[in-house]
Amino acid sequence: DFMDSLFDLLEHHAEVDTEGYEIRYQVRYSYTISEETGRATARNVEQVVWWTKRQEEFAIRFITDFCVHIDGTFNTNSEGLVLGLATGVSHTGDGFPVLQSWMRSESAEDWTFFLQCLKKMLTSRNLVKGLQPEELLPVNDNGPKIIVSDFGKGLTAAMPDSAFSHCGRQYCQWHCAEAFKKTITRYTRAGNEAT
Repeated sequence: DFMDSLFDLLEHHAEVDTEGYEIRYQVRYSYTISEETGRATARNVEQVVWWTKRQEEFAIRFITDFCVHIDGTFNTNSEGLVLGLATGVSHTGDGFPVLQSWMRSESAEDWTFFLQCLKKMLTSRNLVKGLQPEELLPVNDNGPKIIVSDFGKGLTAAMPDSAFSHCGRQYCQWHCAEAFKKTITRYTRAGNEAT
């Protein structure tokens, strides 16, 4: 299974020190339970969220107290998995990936786990080996002020109970334009005249 292979790759890579690019990851499992014994007979990887130390440094520096964009792709790979992404904007106006996740759908459970990992990343204090506590960047436990996203059912359902429930939500301009186009097309196909 692709998810198991990805997990094995991440587990191996996490053991290698690559000077700021080591991979950090979290895995969400489901378990197959035997009806006879009531015990787990198999562990299935449901979701893998990963980021690098460098992404963590940028995220803490640029998206806390500012903004993060969260979205998921679909129908972009042969496994049928959703690639969940959080992206930020640096001080030079360049976008950067914050963290990534392969997930089986865009359900509330998938987005809840994604948001938990984002929170864990943003409140990490293990930025640079060898720094003294007074040299560490301050941690803003509030996270970003604004989350830009589509208003998909899964992410919308996950937000109220997440660590980011206090953050403002802004509808992504691209998703807004696409929804507007879809509504106009449906309206005109129904025999109405667009004015």
